[in-house]
Formats: sequence, structure tokens, C-alpha cells
Amino acid sequence: MKEKKSLLFALTASDLAQIETLDDLRKEKYEIHYLIDTFDAILYSFPFGLRDSVEGTLSDFSFKDKSSLHLLADAQVALNYLFKKNTSSKSILPAQYNAEIKKTIANARKDLKKFHEENELTTNFGQALTRNRVNDIKYYIENNLSLLTTIALASGKFGFSRFFDLFKSQSIILESDYKNNQLESANDADVMSVYKEFESEINKRPFEYYLKGYEEFIKRNIAKPNRTEFYEYVDMRRGKALKNAFNDSLVIARALKTNTESIKIGQGTIYIYVSSTKISSTVFERIEHLLPKYNFNFFNFHQNVAHIFGDFCLFQNSSNENFSPEIDDIRALLFTEQQVSKKDYISKNEWEERLDKLRNNLENYSLLLKYGSFIDDLKRISKSQISNSLIPQDVKKVISFYRKVKNDNNYFLDDWNDLLKNLTFYDRVRNFLVVDKKSFVDRNFGSDPIESIKQQLPIVFDYSSFSEFSENLEVLKNLSSFYLENSPNASQIAGIREYVANYVLNSIKDEEEIQNSLIHYLIYLTIPIPLAQNQKEPNEFIVEEVEELIKRFRAVNKPETYKKLQYTLIKELRYVQVWAARRAKLYSKGLEISAACMELYPSDPRFYHSSCLLRYCVEFDNFFQTSNIEIDNLKASIESGEKAIPLYFRLIDLQANVEARHSIEALYNTLLFNNSAYAYYYIEVNKNDNVKIVEHALNKAHKCLENLKEWIDKYGQFNKYPEYLASEALFYLTRYKMHHESNDLEIAKVCFKKAYNKLKQNNKKVRRAYDFIGKQIDNLGDELQKSWWI
Repeated sequence: MKEKKSLLFALTASDLAQIETLDDLRKEKYEIHYLIDTFDAILYSFPFGLRDSVEGTLSDFSFKDKSSLHLLADAQVALNYLFKKNTSSKSILPAQYNAEIKKTIANARKDLKKFHEENELTTNFGQALTRNRVNDIKYYIENNLSLLTTIALASGKFGFSRFFDLFKSQSIILESDYKNNQLESANDADVMSVYKEFESEINKRPFEYYLKGYEEFIKRNIAKPNRTEFYEYVDMRRGKALKNAFNDSLVIARALKTNTESIKIGQGTIYIYVSSTKISSTVFERIEHLLPKYNFNFFNFHQNVAHIFGDFCLFQNSSNENFSPEIDDIRALLFTEQQVSKKDYISKNEWEERLDKLRNNLENYSLLLKYGSFIDDLKRISKSQISNSLIPQDVKKVISFYRKVKNDNNYFLDDWNDLLKNLTFYDRVRNFLVVDKKSFVDRNFGSDPIESIKQQLPIVFDYSSFSEFSENLEVLKNLSSFYLENSPNASQIAGIREYVANYVLNSIKDEEEIQNSLIHYLIYLTIPIPLAQNQKEPNEFIVEEVEELIKRFRAVNKPETYKKLQYTLIKELRYVQVWAARRAKLYSKGLEISAACMELYPSDPRFYHSSCLLRYCVEFDNFFQTSNIEIDNLKASIESGEKAIPLYFRLIDLQANVEARHSIEALYNTLLFNNSAYAYYYIEVNKNDNVKIVEHALNKAHKCLENLKEWIDKYGQFNKYPEYLASEALFYLTRYKMHHESNDLEIAKVCFKKAYNKLKQNNKKVRRAYDFIGKQIDNLGDELQKSWWI
């Protein structure tokens, strides 16, 4: 049929086969859930389209004439079924779309606010309406048609009230609130395979594709067309499209991996990717080789509103007496040459009658007609020749509607923060510190056994990478200072809380940009902000987020741009990521990142430092359990730490770089501990078979102790840090062990007394790592008191 008066008539034979396959999967008791693209949530709430911040509308079903209302109505029937009536499945907004949802709302609200503000354009329009200056009204409509369309749909039963209801009623569930989430992590190879297809389609778009948006851009900025600016605009729009395409690819790859596993084992959850954009359909046609195989065919788990409408009509609407077709009825209607039997099929006229009944059952169908008529009036006014002396009915309708909207604030919903508070990291920080006005008593120390405050959090940054971002540079320095406070008082805690809150409130930069993401991750590491439901522990979350962010920047940027970022901001992101990996006890992942970064940035001490700490942590649980200790891992930890120290010295003037100075100090202590532990376990395993190896390790430990004390004499107090006293205790305990094995009992006795005294000097409780040393010394003390102790 040439004239498509229903979405049903847009289906192909392949589409029908996929709809049948989905129904077969339901019958086999797979759980079917839907992953919703932002586009379809907007399509449901704003059926005539929602204006984006720079260009036109977002809807493929934008209103053209009365007949296109059939398509809009069918889309509403389909999405109303999916979001509201389909109780056996859940509609889920993947985490990758959180920021996109937030931006969409923020941009639309800007337009609505602009409409209400008494700026020159709006004032002139209001005066033109009041004084019935028809030509001025016509001019305003010509230049602001999409703005007026957005306003028309911002109040009432379409628009923001409907959009917010989707999330409040959990018709669409944020992934962070989705219980029993079975979605797998994305497969890197699949992500890039899908992304390359998106990229290919986006790069094919001719300049004409961007012209309409550029015209809107010019109008909004009251500028004149400019060839150079146009090319910059095209690059900007293409970059945004590529960024969104990468997020789409991540979601598709996650569903791909999960669905493949479920079909392979014959049970579990199937995730249908719902996106009604044209590009998504094109991409899925090209990735058949990646799709999971069901029976003898590839299962295409993508659906658009036409598929959903067909699924609803065929398999989900059997109780509706007005409309209960069979699949052969649709085949006969669409593909008459493929009729499979001689039964009487539903005629075209009967089809249209049944479809009209189906639409009329839709809540708000009359509103759909009303708004369609309103937009039609606007368009007609913009194209007609009108005299000031004659005010047609169309203009009177617009005047009436404008006055109603001007006094109606429904679309400035105060509770939008409730919906958005967990969408992005920024929102969580703002709500925690600003809206809820919460404070915090303690810092987030992580799950790993690292004791020193000078090594728990990343504190050494290459500030030259932030030369263009002075505001972020200041935040970095303030956070680092707070990290290094041994026991921050109430005033210091309140100060950093207020500082971060002000930064979040005042920052208007794109929070997805790489330099801002870095700041967000550091705030997350510092402040114990409550996680959204089902969200991963902060450090683990950061490890995954950084990986995703870097992959996206690599995919969407030109190679030369990415290379520049790789040696500046991406290097800083990797530093934060590897620290977060250790704090989350993801030691293998941390060592993998460290190894890659040591090769890429051989003169950067931070990645040798991280390798040193990670290997220490790997062996931590084995300390004083000789049978499990990997002594070579301790040796590798020592080697990494020894490489880091001279590189820290070469960084910059240490007198000025407090953070690098503290890192050197902490590393001296770590090497004191690791060399002592290495000697201790070597004795345990080999007794004194090779005294030179033990003596060499202890000599290195002694040198680290001397360096540490000399360093502390310059910049602090040795006894102030319990972990330093505990490391010195382990050093003397190991010397005791060496001399005791050699039967040098007098020297052993002196060494043990020093170890015991160092431990007793340590009045402050050490959190975890050095409890082992204390227990070991106490046990030995009880045993030795009977013979020669005191």
C-alpha cells in the first residue's frame, strides 16, 4: 500500500517474522524486558516532537498534515501498551542514557523559561497579541514555530506531566532502580562493531542534513549565516551524534551479550532494544553476524514503534473484540501475492474501521487531534497573507492558547529534581550537599588494606594538563589538601562540603567532558555520597566509568585529538582509575592498568607507585600465613616502589609540591615494610640458608627507615603516624627473627625489645594492616617472658 495510514502497514515480511519469534520466546517462558531509548520516551510524551537545544524537533513523526495523525495515534497506542499496559515486562532506561534524559529536560525547560521571561522578543509578541497586530504575530510564529510547538505540548496531558509520570510511576525504570538486573557488561569487540556501523551512517549524512538545524541556530543566536561557522556547526552536531551513537552501541552490546547467553542455555532474560530512530533500524540490518541464533534464524532484538504496534495488535490484544487479527490477515493485507490459504481475509476498509476503533479507545486521542489542529493553525498563519484589519479564526485560537499558557505554570514542575536526583553524578552530589544539606563525618577510605592517608587517595596531579581549566585546577588542589588532613576537624569538613557544593552549583560546563568527569570522580572518592539503588560501590563504579569514558573519547575523536588527550587528561583519568581499582580490591584490573601505563608513560612515578601498592595488597591477606605467601610478588612490589621514588624527585620542585613530597614519604614507609616482610618470609621459608639475601633486604629496609626519619625531621613528626611505628616494629621483629635463627640471642633480645617498644609507642589504633605485627609480637612476648624477657 502506498499510503501508510497506520504503522501496521510499515511492517515488512522480516518484521513479522521477528514479531512471531518474540512471541515464541515468550511462550518458552523467557523473561522479556525492554531497554528504552530516550527518543521513545520523548515520542510518547511529546508526540509532535520536542525541540532540542540547537535544532528542530526530535520526532520522526512530526506533524505534517491531518493524515499523519494516524501514525501518531498508532505510536501512542504502541507506547501506551509498552509503558502502561504490559505488566509482564519491564521498561528500563539504561544508565548510558541518564545524562541524555537530563539534558533533554534541561534544554526544554530553558525554552519554556525563555518564553516566560520578559525579553524583547516575548514582550513584542505579547504586545502584538494584546493589540491584535496580526503581521507581528505572523512574524513571531514564522521564527518560533518549534518553540510554540514545545510550549503547546508542555502543559496538559501530554508534555512534561506525562514525561515525569513515566518515571514516577516506574512505567520506565532507571537502571539504578532495576532489581534483579541481569544485563551483562558490554563486550568491547561488539561495542566497536556496532559503533562502526553507526559511525558509517552518521558520516554519510550530507551537509543538507544539517541545514535546517543551522538555520534554527542562526535564528536563536540572532546571527548571520557564515560559511566557517557552518562547518564548525556541522562538526559539533556530528560529534554529538557520535557521542550518542557510542552510548547506543554500549547498550546494544550489553543486550547482545546477555541475549546470546540466555538463548544459548535456553532460559533467562531477553532484552529488547526499543529505538524508533531510523539509524537504529539501519544499524541492526547490518549486524546480523553478531545477533544470537534462535532455532535456525538470527534473532533481531531491536524494535521500533511499528514493531511494538504489530506485536500489540497480533499477540497482546486478543481480549479486544473490536480488533483481534491473525498474522495471516496482516500478511494478506501487506503482501497479497503471498496469501497462504483461501480463507476470507479482513478487507482494507474493515482494517481501517478496526484501527479507528482501536485509536478511539486510546486515552487522550481527542487531545492528539486538538493539538494537531493547533499546530496546523500555526503553520497556516505562518504561510498566509493576513491583513491587520482582519483577524481570522486561526489567529484568535492562537491568542487564546497563548494567554492560557502564559498563566499556566504546570510545566515548571518543582519536583523535577526528585526525578533527576540519581540520573548523573552531579545530581547526586547536588542533592546530597545542596538540596538535602547533608554533611559527612568521615571520608571514604576504600576496602583495601592501605593505611596511610598519603596513599589512600590520588593526590599528585600533573597540573599542566589543566592549564585551560583553572576552575578545575583549584578544585583539585583543595581536594588534595583535604585528603592529607590526618584528622579533619568539624570546621575543615564543613569547609570542604561548602566548597564542593558551591562548585557543583556554579559549574555550567558539560559534565560529560573529560576534565569535569575527573573532578566528579575525585569528589565521589572523597565524600560518602549515598549510592542509587543497585549501584555499584563507588570505587568499582569509577573503574568502569573511566574505562567507558576513555573508549568513547577514542571512538568519537580524531586520532590526533585522542593522542593529545592521551598524554594529558586521559593520563590523569588513568591515575584516578588505578587508585580506585585498588580501593575496590580489583587488584588484577589495577595491575593491568598499571602495566599498560608504565609502558605508555615510563617517566610517570604514579603508575610504578600504584603497582607497588597493588602487589602489596595482593599479599596482604597472606601475611603471617607462610604457606600462602608469594614472595616474588613482594619482590616485584619493592622493585616498583624503588623505581617510583627517583621519578617523584625528578617531577618538580618538592618544596612547592606538597603532594609529591607526601608520596615519597609514604613510599619510604611502604618499602621499609615490604623489605622487612620479604626478609621475614624468606627466613620462614628458607630459615637462614642464604643469610646474604636476608641481610640485603634488611639493609634496604634500614636505609628506607633512615630516609623516612630524615624526611620526617624536615617536614613532620615520625611518631605522629602509627603506620610508621608499626613498620619500624616489623623491621626489628624481622631482625630478631634473623638473629634468633643464627642463635645470636643477645642481639635478638635487643631487637625484640625495640620491636616491642615501637609497638607500645603506637598509642593510636592502626586500622587493619599492622594488627598482625602486634599479635605476632604479643605472642612471642608471652613465650619469651618465661626465659629471658625483662
